[in-house]
Amino acid sequence: MVHTLSLFGKGLFGLPQRGRSRSSGRGAKPGKAGGPGRPSSRRSSRRPPAPPVSVTKEEKERAIALIREEYRRLDALCGVDSSSCSVRISTRMVRRLGTFTLRREGASWGGMEIAVSARILGDAGLFTDVIRHEYAHMLVYLRDGSVRHGHDRVWKAACLEVGCEPMATRKLLPR
Repeated sequence: MVHTLSLFGKGLFGLPQRGRSRSSGRGAKPGKAGGPGRPSSRRSSRRPPAPPVSVTKEEKERAIALIREEYRRLDALCGVDSSSCSVRISTRMVRRLGTFTLRREGASWGGMEIAVSARILGDAGLFTDVIRHEYAHMLVYLRDGSVRHGHDRVWKAACLEVGCEPMATRKLLPR
């Protein structure tokens, strides 16, 4: 993904750009899409991404230890073994809170990874819910062997089993 400082006729942080409008070569008239006073028609409501979060190595290690501890507890509860899944804290994830990823190893799926955004480390409730959300994805894969469940009924049942809200997305406070 490429991030630019200029987003469709607006400068950084929504300030108007100088010069010609992006919608026509001669400059758009007031009242037309992309003209002065009106946002351009495509992606005008998107804000620039937040800068990467800064966390220390000790904070990352402590968070990973907490995640591993919670996953061991959930493994005992659900009867699976998630020890082969790698866990990391990402300082670059600014739009996603967490991901569960399967990597190909030869002809089969097998390399599992859970990544959690460093943005949520300060909120204990959100942190717990996100790591359980991602664990539910892993649980469905370990039990079913299918990567095609997404946020369907099977995944929602797994969420309830591990104790998190069965929601695909959530609203966050503005940064």
